[in-house]
Amino acid sequence: MRGVIAAVMIAFAFLLSCATSQRFVPQEPREGRSLLVGGILLENHGIEDLYQAKKAGILVKVVGRSVRDGEEVIDVYRLVTDRNGYFIKQNVPPGSYVIKGVEVYLAPNSKTLVRAFWDGPLMYYELTEREFDYAVRIWPDPIDEKIINMNILHLEVGIGSGRDVVYDIYRSLQNQVLGLPGVRHTMPNPVEYYQARYPDLAWFGS
Repeated sequence: MRGVIAAVMIAFAFLLSCATSQRFVPQEPREGRSLLVGGILLENHGIEDLYQAKKAGILVKVVGRSVRDGEEVIDVYRLVTDRNGYFIKQNVPPGSYVIKGVEVYLAPNSKTLVRAFWDGPLMYYELTEREFDYAVRIWPDPIDEKIINMNILHLEVGIGSGRDVVYDIYRSLQNQVLGLPGVRHTMPNPVEYYQARYPDLAWFGS
């Protein structure tokens, strides 16, 4: 039995490693398409008795709405953050984009799901135990630019006894303490991050 458990743990670690080290393959910008970038920082306040920040290997579920050939089209993207908490998708259609939710393993056997929901015109995030759909009630204004920057979504889970999730969006973080006492975070803006990481990427040319 111990051998089986060990094998499962090794397999899980391998899959997580693959998810967090996806090889980025640059693409030439297509006419009428955009580059989508963003970041995720999740702070855990006690789920699985853990108090820590998580950035790497988070599955981000992004939903986009665009108009193509006069018809409204909904696209769904499942993106995984790199070791620094950033995600990227090339050649998406310009339009409105929402992070509908994230999946993160706070411990090897503990998958935590966070989903967006709407109360009237306001969007919130909450913990959920079931896989969620990709329905969006209120869309943000569409963006018709070469780069669609979703900035950095900061999520705090495990606060108190409820299922509510505290969240905020930052352009960048510079040695800042957010939710966890004494834990400081530095994260450049996603556009600056990818420009520094891939300076020759065609998306950043004139």
